Amino acid sequence: MTALPRIVSPLYHVTTCMYYVYGLVYPRLYNLHMPGTEGFGGRFKYLTYLSFCLQAGYYMFAVIVDLHTTVKGYQCSKTKRIRDMWFSVFVFPLTVLVTLMFWGLYAVDRELVFPKFLDEHIPVTYNHMVHSFIVPLAVGEMLTTSIAPCPRGKSLKLLGFFALLYTAWSYLVSVKTGLWAYPILNKLSTIHRCLFFAFAYVLIILAYLITDTLQRIVSPTEKHNKKSE
Repeated sequence: MTALPRIVSPLYHVTTCMYYVYGLVYPRLYNLHMPGTEGFGGRFKYLTYLSFCLQAGYYMFAVIVDLHTTVKGYQCSKTKRIRDMWFSVFVFPLTVLVTLMFWGLYAVDRELVFPKFLDEHIPVTYNHMVHSFIVPLAVGEMLTTSIAPCPRGKSLKLLGFFALLYTAWSYLVSVKTGLWAYPILNKLSTIHRCLFFAFAYVLIILAYLITDTLQRIVSPTEKHNKKSE
């Protein structure tokens, strides 16, 4: 793959970072009333919002890494490793999982994930901002930034830990509020709910493996500066 001009990646990070900051402040900016976000857990009970925050944090960190590289004249290997793992383990896999699960369930029966009454409270623009546009943005990051594939063993352990942590968090929310965050989980029996989570685990592992494979194919060839801080 032909290497892109060095300025492309920093510009992409700044632009995408602005997008995510706008997405984070959008509900408050337009005074959106978002049913289901009140009470214990707030918006953090939803994987969509947690994933969006992780994505936003990644692009903010990427901007900091770019600034450090510009000021110091070299790329710090430690911060680059953190950035690469953040993207490989959390950003891309969770982006794919959120988009596939949301629109897959929406296509089957929207009442399972995004009941029709929410259209009165949540604009279509915001819905696509957090459930659709995130995928092309993640792909764009992969195409414009040199991201080194991380060790699969360590990556899968981190991803598995996050998945189990979110499952435990979801269960805690259901205990505290009497309801699961997503409508489909309230309709399922305990056994079917376990199978649903198991399917989600398989899907996110597949998303990671796709990420790892694509990185090896489309990421620009790396020429690391061995110099560190």
